[in-house]
Amino acid sequence: MAEIRPMGAEAVLIDYSSSPNPLAKVLRAHAAAESLDGLIDSVPAAQTLLLRFSGPARLHLPDIERTLRSPEAATHAVGKRADVRIPVQYDGPDLADLAAALGMSTTALVDWHTAEPWTAAFGGFAPGFYYMVRQAGEGQPATLDIPRLTTPRTRVPKGSVGLAGHFAGVYPIDSPGGWQLLGHTEVELWDLARENPALLAPGTRVFFEPVAAK
Repeated sequence: MAEIRPMGAEAVLIDYSSSPNPLAKVLRAHAAAESLDGLIDSVPAAQTLLLRFSGPARLHLPDIERTLRSPEAATHAVGKRADVRIPVQYDGPDLADLAAALGMSTTALVDWHTAEPWTAAFGGFAPGFYYMVRQAGEGQPATLDIPRLTTPRTRVPKGSVGLAGHFAGVYPIDSPGGWQLLGHTEVELWDLARENPALLAPGTRVFFEPVAAK
């Protein structure tokens, strides 16, 4: 059961950390909360959901309780943006070593990465960066626990596609980073010229597709 607690006068934090599969509950609650009157921002994280309102949050507590604890919230669709396809050249500097450490061939690791869609769960780290989670394919593990690099890189190129822990991600800008890099994409994850600068949103399904090197 989620814990609801105030975060200042105009926000509440919904904490699912003591619940089974908290991230799935966060994503469904994020989608269900869109119907709340006065809501101006909803910020999902790995185990929590922050809701910010245009006035005192305490006035919305009955609606929050009713909406998030309703049977409909447990089956709410989590993504409203269209699916996103990200073509990837699997030429990353960590691909071969990571595959070997996992007891897989590089082909098997790429096949695992592309076989099933990933879900953009929550943003962070850099504008447009989303932590993505993956469901299991038939006969495949839902997640591989990927260790971060012992020594992070001081510069990871924009467009690098990586894995860390149970997450996948695409670096939207040049930045430091310690994720294991499988390849790169030319897709713009963050573009201020777009109506929605971030290509992804919580709940967006992402399909990674292998492409040949140019």
